[in-house]
Amino acid sequence: MKRATKRLACMLPIAIAAVTFSLDATAKCGCNITLVNGFPKLTITVSAIKTALKGSIIYNNQWTGNRTIAAGKSSKFTFDVNSACGKQHTFRFIRQNGKECGHVTGCGATITCKDYEWK
Repeated sequence: MKRATKRLACMLPIAIAAVTFSLDATAKCGCNITLVNGFPKLTITVSAIKTALKGSIIYNNQWTGNRTIAAGKSSKFTFDVNSACGKQHTFRFIRQNGKECGHVTGCGATITCKDYEWK
């Protein structure tokens, strides 16, 4: 009986860690990001935002719509990110014309996409 109790005591922390990891992998966290239009004289329309964990090549659609931002102005986007709450993400802002601007940062940041960064 003591052997079974010892084995259970050793396996319990491993089981708890496995459950915690799996819950974090599927968690959703609120995120907001402010995008500043770095064009000096051009209004842009953002139609999508995608994110990936820093270093990953797998992007998730996080926001879609049409948001117009005047030259030099900013707009705040609010959405849920999939997993990795509080971690660094690569944010890809996609304009209606298909050009993209990407930055690596955490939620809550203000990002300026300058005219030369849209590719």
